[in-house]
Amino acid sequence: ADTLFRKVFASADDAFIVISGDMEMEKVKKMLESTIGMFQTTGEISRRRRVMFQPSAGWISAQRHGRETGVEILLSTALPMTAENMCAALLSTALLKEKVREAIVGTGYAADAVYSFTQYPRERFSVSISVNKISPQGYDLSQLTVISEFELVEKLRNALQISKDDVFVDAVVETYKKLLNNTYNLAQQNPEYWIETIVRRYTDGRDLRTKIMDKMNAVSKEKIIRTMEALTSSSRIELIVTE
Repeated sequence: ADTLFRKVFASADDAFIVISGDMEMEKVKKMLESTIGMFQTTGEISRRRRVMFQPSAGWISAQRHGRETGVEILLSTALPMTAENMCAALLSTALLKEKVREAIVGTGYAADAVYSFTQYPRERFSVSISVNKISPQGYDLSQLTVISEFELVEKLRNALQISKDDVFVDAVVETYKKLLNNTYNLAQQNPEYWIETIVRRYTDGRDLRTKIMDKMNAVSKEKIIRTMEALTSSSRIELIVTE
């Protein structure tokens, strides 16, 4: 241990130490307490100014010309960043994408949706939906119904009307839970996953990973619908691109 310290840690400016293995936790704690004095540390405090604000709810639509017709929609709502809310948000994103894709089947457009969390200055959950024309290469477009960009927007708006009466098939919800859990399982094999987890835990004081799969499985359809309803009824920006 002394040799390892001299070679690796003695000259480190900043680092995390991750200890894993078949060891007794109490003995490891005592060992750390006895050797912690070897590490030179400096006290630093990072202060973030708390800004109290509430973005305005409502819609704003804009139109511009481009090379191809398409629609970009950004949805955003205030949502505390907890592990349970994050799981509900991921499932909400997946089901929103499902609804949008069902709405535009046969129109010659393809849709994608990505999510993001903003922590500062206020915690918010956002979803960006992109709808663009399908490339003619490799597809038979002869059977598609050609619609205008405004008909496309109408279909998307109808798909984003969420209410507590919405019904999602249990099998679909469970499929997305399994898919997201598999994604986390694969991510845990990457060291960057654990680095991000440790940094978030000790810089923001948030534990978003412990028993994440159990928390994902515990999300109810009612919570998903509430999250989707909040997302689609808060702040929205639409960008309509016409040729």
